[in-house]
Amino acid sequence: MQPISKTTIATIISLLNSGHSYSSIKDQTGASAGAITNIRQNYCSEVPVSSGGRPKKLTTANITYTKRAIRTGKIKNAVQAAKSLTTINKQIVTPQTVRNALKSP
Repeated sequence: MQPISKTTIATIISLLNSGHSYSSIKDQTGASAGAITNIRQNYCSEVPVSSGGRPKKLTTANITYTKRAIRTGKIKNAVQAAKSLTTINKQIVTPQTVRNALKSP
């Protein structure tokens, strides 16, 4: 394994500070994810680490709406809730997504 040059380290630091992801930094510099992590820890530890994952499909407002609709009797089950939320959000929401969102605290 070859050591990383000072110019590459400076490039990685500037990309980290500007908010680029590890994959985009890797594509631009050719450095491995481990090397990028070490540089972040040693030179710019104040840069926040991405939490990863994917964004939630249902917002807090969507969940509150669904709970209220269930309490008032407008919606009887998760299938009806999914159809209602699909029309509101303009994206497909499955009944399982609704169930998982209602179970979470």
